[in-house]
Amino acid sequence: MVVTSLIPLPFPNPALEVYAAQALNMDAERQAIEIRIRAERRAGEMLAEMKKTGQRDSGRGKRKAESGTTMPLPKLADLGISADQSSNWQQLAAVPQETFERSL
Repeated sequence: MVVTSLIPLPFPNPALEVYAAQALNMDAERQAIEIRIRAERRAGEMLAEMKKTGQRDSGRGKRKAESGTTMPLPKLADLGISADQSSNWQQLAAVPQETFERSL
């Protein structure tokens, strides 16, 4: 149900009108969701690239950078990312660009 107007109050309250308009603004919500989905897709692209180039731990026990340095490679947890998030984001990144844009 979409409410398009507010019931007039006997005592106008400008703050309530502003908050109500913001609460009913579905366009802002859609824009925020699109920003989040685009960020998840980009993070998935970066995670896949890091894995491909050996810049992050693959989760299979090897923790040293391939360049010969002793600095351990970052794990997903070090990046604040769960395994499920990583998987979902990389799947999203694998969707062809045209298909991705159409689905938004």
